[in-house]
Amino acid sequence: MITPEIVVANTQCKLKAYFLLCTDKKGKSHEYISILQNETSRNRSEYFNKIKTEMTGSEPYSPKGMKRGIPALLEVTLSFDDLEIYTDAIIKKRNFYSPVLVVGTQKINKEQRLQLGFIGHVLSKFQKKKAVSGTIVGKGNKKHTIKLETLYKEIRYILKNLKMWRQNSKPETPPVMLNNNCPICPFRDGCKAKAEERDDLSLLGSLTNKAVLKYQKKGIFTVNQLSYLFRPRKRRKRKKGTKTSIRFRPELQALAIRTKKIYIQELPELSKCEVELFMDIEGIPDQDFFYLIGLLVIIGNKLFFH
Repeated sequence: MITPEIVVANTQCKLKAYFLLCTDKKGKSHEYISILQNETSRNRSEYFNKIKTEMTGSEPYSPKGMKRGIPALLEVTLSFDDLEIYTDAIIKKRNFYSPVLVVGTQKINKEQRLQLGFIGHVLSKFQKKKAVSGTIVGKGNKKHTIKLETLYKEIRYILKNLKMWRQNSKPETPPVMLNNNCPICPFRDGCKAKAEERDDLSLLGSLTNKAVLKYQKKGIFTVNQLSYLFRPRKRRKRKKGTKTSIRFRPELQALAIRTKKIYIQELPELSKCEVELFMDIEGIPDQDFFYLIGLLVIIGNKLFFH
């Protein structure tokens, strides 16, 4: 069955979606994902208590309850063809039900919007009426209204690709392509080992997938091959006092890895001021909460810390 997890995974990494849909691989869950699941569970309990108080007559989901038009149905699992979803609640709005998804974060990200969009897509098929909006409930039971119609086009495109895998008895396995999602992916260890074995270009975290594909079209598939493309450029004369921007060059990074040396494109000009300030801030970005600010003041040979 195609689930919201697989739909979201397809936007993060084709190989991850393939593992979830076409294989029995489970992988190793990251500790951060476990923390989010615990936060989600806590938020869900608070939301259920709140909605049972605000909306009398709410009850656990059942097909009969949906036919009767119960205002709020909780813990909803629906299947339509080869699609399956779970959503925390569906709320009656005029002549259609609107999905509600509880998450463990304060800010709402793209993946959560897409997950709600897929839930709305399946719910629309099930009730034969399009769900035009949905709600994501974040930490502190803060509600975010999401327009779903803008997400349906992307979801139909993703489903088209996923269904091609399901219809093919031997679908082609997508190539390993490391990206920013890898550190919390359950399949991270296996993919990293394969990338290292192949000396894959995606090992260079500075390269986007688009850039990797661009190099591959030129016949460059490994970090070692890329390192031989580096050519030092002549320094152009510039007017005194003007600055030139230094462009990042992945070929030089690859060369540094091959030769195990550190290269500097241009020596930095460091200015020394009479008074220098160094600041360090610690906080929780998801909550825009900063609990510790440290300031180091240097005046000559004297140090002052606050």
